[in-house]
Amino acid sequence: MARRVRAARIVIVVRVDAIPKCRGAFVSKLGVCLILCTSFPCLNVIQLVAFVLVFSTVSGCGTTDTEERPAPEEASFIFPQAVPETWLFVVDDRDDAEGEALRAHLSEAFLDGEMQMSGSCRSDPAVPNPRDRIAVLALPSASGTRLISAGEFELRSHRTSETDLAEWALAVFSRLDQNLTADPENPFRWLATLSDSASLLQGLRSPESAEESSLVSSLARSEVTVIVAASAHEDQSEGSVSSYLLDAATAEDAPVVADLVLPGLGGAGCQQPSSATPRLSAWVAASGPALGRPSYWTADEFCPLSRLKADCVARCLDPSAGATCRLFVTAKVEKCPEELGWQDVAGGALEDGRRECEVRELQGSDRDRCEHDLFCTDCPPGYCFTEVPELIEECRSWGKEPLPRVVGAAVGTDLQAAFRVVCQ
Repeated sequence: MARRVRAARIVIVVRVDAIPKCRGAFVSKLGVCLILCTSFPCLNVIQLVAFVLVFSTVSGCGTTDTEERPAPEEASFIFPQAVPETWLFVVDDRDDAEGEALRAHLSEAFLDGEMQMSGSCRSDPAVPNPRDRIAVLALPSASGTRLISAGEFELRSHRTSETDLAEWALAVFSRLDQNLTADPENPFRWLATLSDSASLLQGLRSPESAEESSLVSSLARSEVTVIVAASAHEDQSEGSVSSYLLDAATAEDAPVVADLVLPGLGGAGCQQPSSATPRLSAWVAASGPALGRPSYWTADEFCPLSRLKADCVARCLDPSAGATCRLFVTAKVEKCPEELGWQDVAGGALEDGRRECEVRELQGSDRDRCEHDLFCTDCPPGYCFTEVPELIEECRSWGKEPLPRVVGAAVGTDLQAAFRVVCQ
């Protein structure tokens, strides 16, 4: 059953200057058919209006299949899937004041960024918030084992809560604090560690030990490598910085640099590198735009991890008054699964093996819960146009309508479902 959106004020403007004055033109406006045949001369506007009224009365042509109708408004959206990710942390492991200050800033900013990713984009608690990730720590100053991955660094959840994200981040940074290097004689091989570990995780080099082989095997499911790299000191790796550029076999294999934090110049707003780190500055310059812009920190100035934070803006509809809206979903299914609240539509089978279905609109008490209950616990699969204040306030403040609220199994988790709302 389709849903009509709430009424809105409409202003209709008719441009008489756009009416064709050339012979052989076809005009269909407001349900009136008019053919200006070669037997009729061009008319002025007043004559044309009179002609339309008389012609429509005697001809009875009325509305036809060729009548111009406003194009339907459409909006498409998807729900995030739990893509298996490997998060590589290459963070300064020096046990000194500079290293401690960086790790304190980083852990706090990282957690804030994760919370924004959880809350800003995924504000509806009735919608899944999946995560599938495992963390790997790479230690730039270690003389022995330099890569650490453990079970406590795994995060696999269909409905990831803020508590889940906090516990995962705290486990990562707590383990880092347990593996610091206090000996200043150990070279700080930050660039070498970043390049070497990224190459291993991306499959660009073979494992060189049983530990590395075991690590790679544990990450076999991973589809994306995400890097968080931060340093409080100048790099002490051997050789030229050009030998440590991040590489990828293809563009699809390129790692995602979630954030890059390097020593900065005080008072420069995290925009200028420290003069004490020429190797790191040369590496950034040689890496080019693919690396992304670093954030340059000092003990007194630490900018948020902008690339971790979600820059989300509510997506809204702007349908005409009285428009009827329907929700469709496309997924790779043989038939529309009724248990997901998906229903067959004519011509639903697509060429690529996917199928389009119509999502069931909730009715009765189920619709009432969807419209007014923020958590919509145990709501059956389907959708509604909600009135929950937390979910509609931004769109309504713009004089628009929020997208349909899809609840329960109707979101099609793990089916890579794409939704399309059509209002006409």
